[in-house]
Amino acid sequence: MGFQCNVLCSAGCAAGCVGGCGVACAGPCVGCVSVWACPKCIACAALCGAIASTVCWVIGQYGCAPGCDWICEKAGW
Repeated sequence: MGFQCNVLCSAGCAAGCVGGCGVACAGPCVGCVSVWACPKCIACAALCGAIASTVCWVIGQYGCAPGCDWICEKAGW
């Protein structure tokens, strides 16, 4: 059960990061015919992706994993 809990927690974090980056990079990416043809959009996506992946890693290590372990322990798994 711990594995499923970690997967759900990680998926939630990833979805939040993708949504957050979409909002954060909407300005630099607006009006781009192709995302790959807009250097500002690429830079924003790369920076936001790096920050978001770091945040998700920290949440996974210090939030999801211990939280899921605690839930499983309390549930008797």
